[in-house]
Amino acid sequence: MARKSRKNTTGVQNTETVEEYRTALYVRLSIENSGKDDRGDSIDNQKEICMEYIRTHPDLSLTAIYEDNGKKGTNMDRPELNRMMEDIRAGRINCVLVKDLSRFSRNYLEAGRYLEKIFPFLGVRFISVTDHFDSLHAGKDENGLVVPLKNMLNAAYAKDISRKIITSFRARQEKSMILPSFVPYGYVKSKTNAYRMEIDPEAAPNVKLLFQWKLEGKSSAEMVRMLTEMGVASPGKRKYQLGILHHEKYANSKWEGKTIHDILKNPTYTGAIVYGRIQTSLYQGIPRHWADQTEYRVFPNMHEPIVSQELFDQVQEVIRRNRTKREEHMKNTQKMRDRVVDLFHQKITCGECGKWMRFTKYSEGKKVRSIYTCSKHIDSGSKDCIRNMIHKEEVDQAVYAALMEQFQYFLQLRNAAGEMSGIKSFFDRNKALMATLKRKIDQVEQKRIQLYENSIEQGYTGKEYNNKKIKFDSDYELLSSQLEGLRKKDQEAREVLHGDSKWLPLLEKIQNGKHLSKEMAENLIEKVIIYEGKKVEVCFRFAADITKLQQMIQEIKEDFSMEEDSESQGVTAE
Repeated sequence: MARKSRKNTTGVQNTETVEEYRTALYVRLSIENSGKDDRGDSIDNQKEICMEYIRTHPDLSLTAIYEDNGKKGTNMDRPELNRMMEDIRAGRINCVLVKDLSRFSRNYLEAGRYLEKIFPFLGVRFISVTDHFDSLHAGKDENGLVVPLKNMLNAAYAKDISRKIITSFRARQEKSMILPSFVPYGYVKSKTNAYRMEIDPEAAPNVKLLFQWKLEGKSSAEMVRMLTEMGVASPGKRKYQLGILHHEKYANSKWEGKTIHDILKNPTYTGAIVYGRIQTSLYQGIPRHWADQTEYRVFPNMHEPIVSQELFDQVQEVIRRNRTKREEHMKNTQKMRDRVVDLFHQKITCGECGKWMRFTKYSEGKKVRSIYTCSKHIDSGSKDCIRNMIHKEEVDQAVYAALMEQFQYFLQLRNAAGEMSGIKSFFDRNKALMATLKRKIDQVEQKRIQLYENSIEQGYTGKEYNNKKIKFDSDYELLSSQLEGLRKKDQEAREVLHGDSKWLPLLEKIQNGKHLSKEMAENLIEKVIIYEGKKVEVCFRFAADITKLQQMIQEIKEDFSMEEDSESQGVTAE
């Protein structure tokens, strides 16, 4: 888009045009705004500096403001930054404006990638106000050399801050002057000591129960079911009850197997404070990750224990033995399991609740069997859905039978259509209609071409000329649309009757091979729905082709019937 320049101080008409840039104002602050000293980098201050820049640059038109409050500059995965990039790729934004480079990124490699690769490729102008950098002129002055250096300084600054923060945190941890971010289920923050935890009398007995059950050999799924049947509030729901979490989604959160596993692995319940379960270090180049138990920093005897150290160690040994046994079993059955393939990954759902059916393999003697089970039933401890379950072999057989039935039905339809006495007249009529429409279009086009000459010879007024032109244009568009629709209809009919569809060869393979393959399931099956009682519904990808064939046969029958009626009444069609 171009517009007249707003700068004109000479009084002479300015015909210069400048490109108007659809500008995104991007602002970021590492720590959520809370009145703390931000050295002039507050969200409001960034906005004001950028808005003033826009006011003095007529080629910039503010389109949107993107605000990442409380997001680190070393991480490019930020909600508002991602939203801005989506708008850029959609063509809504072609200029990015920031207060300074550090607001955009403190990672010099990522910043360089955006400024040198991504933004130029997308045709995006980048402006950093206080750095006096504008990519429109970069390379034409010294700023083209300064920007890479500033990016490196920003990255070095971020790493230095990371080192100082981690050093400070660990020093406070050594003095027991800091609590983990989230107090584990079974505890609450102490009301008398800022750096201690106290037992939650309602939740702590449930923690003891979990450790005892594990020692008795119960699985996580069994424990989920038992806790749900007892009406025990999950950790999320308990925090909601205590007012720690406020979002409504936690009001009815459920127990899950992973939650129980995390509780059983947490040394906090022995009276220790545990640091480093999730670790990251920018200055050391360590990405965010769940740490191994050997990497935890554990400070014992910091609060009242819920379970004894002896019970905790016994449960860890049970978990270790179970893991070893499972790994050995997986290794021994690897070849057998590889032969059992889930053909309907993310295609098979529970007909009762609509959730995905979970695919599970298990050993039965020397064989590996597999089943699909409703995931909602598993995750909710049987409360929210029935135990909808079916063996893989039963699904494969049902889908194969349904495919064969549809294949035979399609062949019957196609053969019936090919043998219909009215099929030739159907295509002849289409051909005649298309020829008629083509002649009419040519006539209208000729009239449109001659309109200007006729308007001069016959002295049309401007209004008369426009009215006739609109009429000719309208007729041309209508006739062209009718012709295109008829051509498409004729082509579809020929393809359905005689064409080689993408799915027909696959169906023929099934007919010859008597079994499904991953390729066949991917290309032929849209969705499989399992209902109570092992009832199977199959939704096909090629259902539209059969519908088209049915419609075409019905249309041919109706046309043929009309022709017979006309002949019996002695009426001749034009």
